[in-house]
Amino acid sequence: MRVGLVLAFASMVMEHQLAFLLLMRSNYYGAALALIRSQMESLIRMLWIARCATDYQVNQIGANRGFEFPTLRLMTEAIDTAYRTGGFFGRLKSGTWKLLCDFTHTGMRQVFRRFKGKIIEPNYTPTSMLTATNMVNAAVLLAGAALFEQMGYQEELTAIKHLMADYDLFKTAIQ
Repeated sequence: MRVGLVLAFASMVMEHQLAFLLLMRSNYYGAALALIRSQMESLIRMLWIARCATDYQVNQIGANRGFEFPTLRLMTEAIDTAYRTGGFFGRLKSGTWKLLCDFTHTGMRQVFRRFKGKIIEPNYTPTSMLTATNMVNAAVLLAGAALFEQMGYQEELTAIKHLMADYDLFKTAIQ
């Protein structure tokens, strides 16, 4: 059950990445940014299920009987401990979560990025979009690492860790 749920959440992480990239390619930057929170939530739930959830919790999730996940704060704390991330996910929650929610729920940051002088059109800097793209791609690497670890694919896990190191992504995120 656990591996199946990890696979399902990993597929969502990857689907959100692909949708983000398609929207970016079509210059729908606001819509692309709105997906990042969903992708991060899928990643956090996946990592929590993989190493933190009890067998009972995994069975409750798998039974699809209205299981309520712990709060995001509790899941990120558990993930940081289980994966020895040095507090990475806690910092993600405290440092960027409000911004991600703002983009997802069409908050004022999202709205103000629609003004270009007196013209209403997307107004995102290349740097901010590159940062967002890197975040989305890094989530896929993290999901892949956790998935390969869960399935016992050590060679693939090592390859993902090398990619993460090559790109200087989350050096301590998966240990």
